Amino acid sequence: MKLDMIGLMKTNRKVLLGTKSLLINKIPEIYRNKIVNCKKYKCQYIPLKVLYKGSPIKIFLVRMNGQPTWKCLVTTQSKLSFIKAMKLYQIRWTIEVFFKDAKQQLNLTGCQSNDFDAHIAHYSLVCMQFTALSLIKRVEEYETIGNLLLNLKDYLIRQTILRKIWQLLIVIYDQFFLNIGVDLDLFIRKLINDDNLRNRINGFADFLLHGKENQLQYA
Repeated sequence: MKLDMIGLMKTNRKVLLGTKSLLINKIPEIYRNKIVNCKKYKCQYIPLKVLYKGSPIKIFLVRMNGQPTWKCLVTTQSKLSFIKAMKLYQIRWTIEVFFKDAKQQLNLTGCQSNDFDAHIAHYSLVCMQFTALSLIKRVEEYETIGNLLLNLKDYLIRQTILRKIWQLLIVIYDQFFLNIGVDLDLFIRKLINDDNLRNRINGFADFLLHGKENQLQYA
């Protein structure tokens, strides 16, 4: 099965353009007539189909407004437009940022257990933490106007957080309690009827929603 790729390539590499072998960083000087202005991304780009180590690829030489250097965006999809290529690369970039932040701030690679299920649980918790923090950041940066919308926003976010917490509890049941014969209905009933646990879950959801102001209540 063929898998297409998209990414950046160093501009000191040689590609075959027609019958000419050229360094990528020399192409903008030679093909100035092919430069296209893109208002959407505020940049200039040059689209070309070339051969790299015998493989056909499509490259977009991109220079953002105000930048002196050209970057080389590469894809194996020969019919891909520049706008679509930039959208796909932005998605890839957000994934890379997630892994960087998760490793540095949320200890993604810190699990030292010998149990595979423990690693799955650890990665799942990190992803949930990142999702909750990203949601809070987005809400804080794009504040709505009016008490009605504010209350609705808080309610929807709180319900989302609670749903994620309960989904995690079900995952914990599947991983740790199912194999020892604990009944699912009994497990859920115990969780629902345990006032102390329910208050802790609600307190944790409030802490994620409102931040430090409820930290003492949760503790």
